[in-house]
Amino acid sequence: MTHSNQTIAIIGAQISNVLQPVFSQIGQDPVRQMSGFIRAIRYMGMFAVPISVIQAAVGPSIFAALFGAKWTGSVPSFLALCVSQGFTFLAAPTVVLLKAQGRFRAFFAWQAAQVFLGATIMAFFVKFGSRPLSQFLNGVGFAAAEESAPALAISIASALVWATVCPAAMWLATRSSELRFRDWAWVIVEPWIISLPVSVGIALAPTLLKAV
Repeated sequence: MTHSNQTIAIIGAQISNVLQPVFSQIGQDPVRQMSGFIRAIRYMGMFAVPISVIQAAVGPSIFAALFGAKWTGSVPSFLALCVSQGFTFLAAPTVVLLKAQGRFRAFFAWQAAQVFLGATIMAFFVKFGSRPLSQFLNGVGFAAAEESAPALAISIASALVWATVCPAAMWLATRSSELRFRDWAWVIVEPWIISLPVSVGIALAPTLLKAV
């Protein structure tokens, strides 16, 4: 997990340091504050999502080159965590906005809901999802399927949690403004639409080159 999210963790920390004073200074102008927030999310997505999906695209080849067959079973978990990372980029600007608005109760409620939802979903996936995932991994030829299945269950649960709680936090931060749902929802979807075709091409490139 550390290797899959360290890039966005570094970027997110720097973004928070920059945005905190900016959002606080323009707190008396909600329209300008929201405009700055949407721009921050858009620019962050332009970097974070391509990094995440390209990292997922090259992950299997890097695992094979560096670790050989021993760690093949970790590849699906790594891919799921890359997807999770693609959504965590929303967290830093949204948390900064909530703090700049002085909405610490809302921030605490969001954090509490995230912990509860994360623990519940992860426990459910590990208990009921490990066996089906083990069978799936065996079916697609991954080594050490039984050992890898619980980690994959947690990774998928993590992706689901972040894909849920981060947009929820954006809704919480913007619900009192004039922004409509489609105004900020499109900012989340747009970088995925642009990045996914590129990542598929990168992932298929080794196979295509071998065929040539």
